[in-house]
Amino acid sequence: MNASSTAGEQPGIQRDWSKRRLEDHISGLPIWQTRPRLEVLVGGLVNQNWVVTDGDRKYVARVFFDAEEMGVSEQSVLATTRAASEIGVSPKLKYFEPHLTVVDFIEGRNLTEEELTDETIVAGCMERLQTLHAGTHAIRSPINYCWRFLSNRNLVRWSIDNKSPHAEEVAKMLPFLDGLEKHMRPFIPCLAHNDLAHVNVMIENSGKLWLIDWDFGAIGHPLTDLSDLLAYAPTYEELDRYALKCYLPDDVGEEEFERTLHEYWVSLLMSYCFQYSWAAVVDFCVHISPEEIEQSMEANFSADEASYKGFMKMAKDRFDTTWKRYGHLFD
Repeated sequence: MNASSTAGEQPGIQRDWSKRRLEDHISGLPIWQTRPRLEVLVGGLVNQNWVVTDGDRKYVARVFFDAEEMGVSEQSVLATTRAASEIGVSPKLKYFEPHLTVVDFIEGRNLTEEELTDETIVAGCMERLQTLHAGTHAIRSPINYCWRFLSNRNLVRWSIDNKSPHAEEVAKMLPFLDGLEKHMRPFIPCLAHNDLAHVNVMIENSGKLWLIDWDFGAIGHPLTDLSDLLAYAPTYEELDRYALKCYLPDDVGEEEFERTLHEYWVSLLMSYCFQYSWAAVVDFCVHISPEEIEQSMEANFSADEASYKGFMKMAKDRFDTTWKRYGHLFD
């Protein structure tokens, strides 16, 4: 595997490059056996992706900027991509440099929102998360620590400090975050994805599930991945209980299960807060074009408007629905 872990080893791509220049850079990487063919892959909300065909092999090249605004570390992206690949939950990493990863292509498709109500799919996702969260031993280099409450506060503060047009609205979240945080118990940190939208789960043609896109990968709380995934499913208690039952060990007692479920609902509310505050930031700073954002939204998310503002409204509406159902537990 060719993988560079430091920005100083080569100049790397730049934020102001055109798509054509990005493609020329990717085509010229020293890892290819032939002159590769690139095809744009629609789907990223803050990144650009290509399917790269090199002879009889295919790969996905992923370009991502705006890391500082979102609290993302290139070192952590590399560490989590490598570790997840090593434990078999993510495609193999072929190449890395700042802002660019190249991984094996999976012949399959992304999970849909509708499939999050399929118990077989949900059980398979929980099995993948069990493996991921037990994979801390595979980390070989420095990695971020992610506490969702801190991540949300930092996104809100970024909007305020940079005078985002959304700053006044997202600032209302800060006292709410303080109240919810008190409902979380101490926990054992684990290797976590921290951005597990349904589109970041691939179903291979064989039926195997893969986790992809490790921009927010870090050491974190296991419930964050469960709630991030099911945040895109209809909100109902039976699904939450089923997913948690699949995830937790068989010998967990009823009292501990109910306490963990309570924390899961806190985490679910935090997932919607994260979606909301994240979209407020990227609406003000992201480098990709409105046309690319619209294409990705239309392909993957059921928002009323195919834009970051539409994503914000989607998150806020789902938060309100969840709060009406469970908010009384956190008064």
